[in-house]
Amino acid sequence: MVLSRRTVLRSGLGAVAVAPLAGRVPAVATTTPNPRSYFVDSADGDDSGSGNLQQPFATLPAAVAAMRAGDTLNLKRHSVFHTPLDLTGKAAGTTVKAYGRGPDPVIDLLAGCLGTPADWTRDGTADRWFRTLPTPAGGWSGFMLVLNGAAGNYIRPTVAEVVAPGDYAFTIATSTLYVHSAGNPAETYDDLQYVPQSLGPRFDIGLYTGPPDDPRDAPSAAGLTVRNLVIRGARRNIQLRASATLIDVTAQFCAATNIQLNYGGTYKLTRVRSLDGGSSLINGEHCLLIAGSGFTSVRGVTTDWTDLGGGVWRRDLTALGSPAGNHLIRDWMDFPSRRYVAPQPSLADVTGPEDWFVDGDTLYVYATANPATAYTALLGSRYELMDVTLTDCELDNAGQDVMQLGGNVHPDSHVRVVGTKPGRSRLSRGAWANVVDVKSADVTFVDTWIWQDTPQPSAKQGPAITIQGHSRAITFQSCAVSNVMTTKQVMDVQEFRPRVTSERTMWYGKTQTAGGVVLTHYNGQPHSFAFDLFYNDSGPAQTLPFLAITGDHAFTHCAFHGSSTTSTVRGMSFRGNSTLAASAKALTVDPSVTEVVDGVEHVLATVQWDGTEVYLGPGASFQFGGLTGPSAAFNGTWRVRDGWYAINGTANTRSFSTFLVPTASQPPLTADLTGLVMRYFARLTRLRGCTLAGKSELLRIEADVATPGATFPTVFGDVVPEPLDVNHWAQRANSSQRLVAVYANGVQRNYTAAQVSAAAPGAPGDLAADTGGRLGGPGNVADTDAVDVQEAFAEPGITALSVADGFATVTVSGGHGLRSGGKVIVSGVTAPAKGLEGAFFVEDVIDENTFTYRAVRGTPDGAATLAATARIITGRLLPTSAGYHSAPSYDLPHRQQDLQGNPVPLSGRSFGPVAGGL
Repeated sequence: MVLSRRTVLRSGLGAVAVAPLAGRVPAVATTTPNPRSYFVDSADGDDSGSGNLQQPFATLPAAVAAMRAGDTLNLKRHSVFHTPLDLTGKAAGTTVKAYGRGPDPVIDLLAGCLGTPADWTRDGTADRWFRTLPTPAGGWSGFMLVLNGAAGNYIRPTVAEVVAPGDYAFTIATSTLYVHSAGNPAETYDDLQYVPQSLGPRFDIGLYTGPPDDPRDAPSAAGLTVRNLVIRGARRNIQLRASATLIDVTAQFCAATNIQLNYGGTYKLTRVRSLDGGSSLINGEHCLLIAGSGFTSVRGVTTDWTDLGGGVWRRDLTALGSPAGNHLIRDWMDFPSRRYVAPQPSLADVTGPEDWFVDGDTLYVYATANPATAYTALLGSRYELMDVTLTDCELDNAGQDVMQLGGNVHPDSHVRVVGTKPGRSRLSRGAWANVVDVKSADVTFVDTWIWQDTPQPSAKQGPAITIQGHSRAITFQSCAVSNVMTTKQVMDVQEFRPRVTSERTMWYGKTQTAGGVVLTHYNGQPHSFAFDLFYNDSGPAQTLPFLAITGDHAFTHCAFHGSSTTSTVRGMSFRGNSTLAASAKALTVDPSVTEVVDGVEHVLATVQWDGTEVYLGPGASFQFGGLTGPSAAFNGTWRVRDGWYAINGTANTRSFSTFLVPTASQPPLTADLTGLVMRYFARLTRLRGCTLAGKSELLRIEADVATPGATFPTVFGDVVPEPLDVNHWAQRANSSQRLVAVYANGVQRNYTAAQVSAAAPGAPGDLAADTGGRLGGPGNVADTDAVDVQEAFAEPGITALSVADGFATVTVSGGHGLRSGGKVIVSGVTAPAKGLEGAFFVEDVIDENTFTYRAVRGTPDGAATLAATARIITGRLLPTSAGYHSAPSYDLPHRQQDLQGNPVPLSGRSFGPVAGGL
């Protein structure tokens, strides 16, 4: 096998593109020997004192002035400080903690804006009032209003939209605040506060450990530990530059990001609460941002570059604009034809396109002309190798993503979000986009509750979870994940390399779109789900619990279920996308790159996609057809070898995918794409022990590009490469029974219960016969009759639901079958409108009919109003269902638990996610 270094090994997201990890994890900084302890008491301290327990300081600046790195700073409980804690040069090995009795000490940087009645003017006759505020140094970075101690509604984009209690808007140009109020706000509210941002964009940080936008000497701040502290009201409340530990820390009310972990290191957050982070129509921001160091443009102007000959150009980096400047240029650069290109090991290796090398403050780039004119974009940055653990943390209500792993996170980083008890780890409500946005790293969620709803009036509303970018292994273990918006998925898995493994997780959505509760597309990675429940509470609209467009998918003892009663209900859909042929702008062959596969020589073909986000990553299956003449050599079914991003002008809407084509077919070096049709598609590699419930087409597999009769079929064996095992099919009454619908070989075939369970080889028209034994057989069981009711799952009706002190108490009829730490879906709550529906962890079991769960923060106390259809769903089958205790005894992992934590028996197990238990 002969492979070109440049074409294959230099893949934009491959192993070579990622700089070596050796020496990347910062060493813990050395601290001063003989550490000392200082004490601060804002009420009874005195800055002229010695700072010991008997004579504490009164202010943070006085205490910090006396400190050295490695000392302990003790803050008196009940204390309130109104200046940031600036530990620049003194964070390494330092401990900050509380002493005494009472509530935790507070760093409160909020400013009051209640004022007097004379400060406010009524806006016409509306219940809307306005006043001006001082403009901060460096301008506004978003705006957040705190009304009577709680965050207001998400900031309204226009003044006219301030129409309900809690609404507010802010005009940045004039620093004018508009607030909804029935009377003069100074007389209506007890208190109004806002984030003043008075120290400017670089320094308005509540806990400051050094320059937030300059990585130089960042490891020298490693080893900081902070315990029992509340920080609120800064532009950014906490910004950490190196390895650190936060325990029982609360960050709340900020204009930008609540907690930001900038550079590489080991970060441990335990019982940290990050609330109300970044309410901004400018950029949103987050409750927690991991590695957001950004990038720097190095393209410059022609006079910045010196021609060294041989295509090598040099420029000095010291004059770059930000404080970080040249220090960001380390691990990757973006070229118009490829993003995330790793540097060459030496200047001597800069010999061809996309080659570059940096030596201190000097950058060397290969270009056929001056880089300022040869390239439309030239960006550089660094990866941050992060090891982050969140234990029993609560992140809620962000202006953008609640938790984001930025694109600068090294792909080999690890992030763990863990609950020591089910549901103690909580992430919820990302207004501008997602609850979780993962752009890189391996990420694991254990016993974590994730819940999405947002009042944000923007088309940028996103799924609860978006997996994209450099993301690698994404794991869910016994989680409860919800999105109660009707327009978005619960999880969207996309782009090149993410690989999802989920076990014992409950997925709840209300989507009324064709996107499904969980959507996977663009990559060909293997995804695995075991003992999961996918439930779409879509009401009268179409139900689609799972939609797969690309990737390999294995399902073991899962359930696909929904509330819809329409005739277009599907449990799961495996289909391709046939609309992207127009995005294929070029198809070329590199004859110097050959590979022998199964004794046949192949050459490497590269397709360029423009105009839309088409990221066909490694392993993705796709087809080309419709090409004629020599270009017909590219017609066929292919698997992507590699893929990478590029930059098309100023928009990141270009990507490339490679695949192998037999040399003997004599493919032209450049294809004529006239007449091209294409599709990419998902593969179903396992479906064993699952329950599929719905009204029509419980499983739909499309192996054609368009309508039945199309002349461009996909071989059914490509979509279902291996035989699938026994399953439980639970269909509501339908005029034309279709448990399985298959588009194959130009014909749509529908299969009834008898045809699904018929033994192979069977007769034509039986599922086993038509699919070569890959689907169907007598091990399948079915619930089908003429009554249009759901008859597979136990769904006890809710008779009462009330909220007190943040916990909901639910009473059902007929028994709930739950235990503390179990998972439950609550459906049919009509008021309050938000905070009580979705997937939750059971807090306590009161009796066989009553249990409690923790509601969304801010849900009002009192009795809830219930629809007649209010019910709970646990994934447990009815004893009368054909799938109850009837699944065969095939091998499962040792001590396997089901969705509700029951041990799965060796025999007599049920189909679906609750295989054990009663």
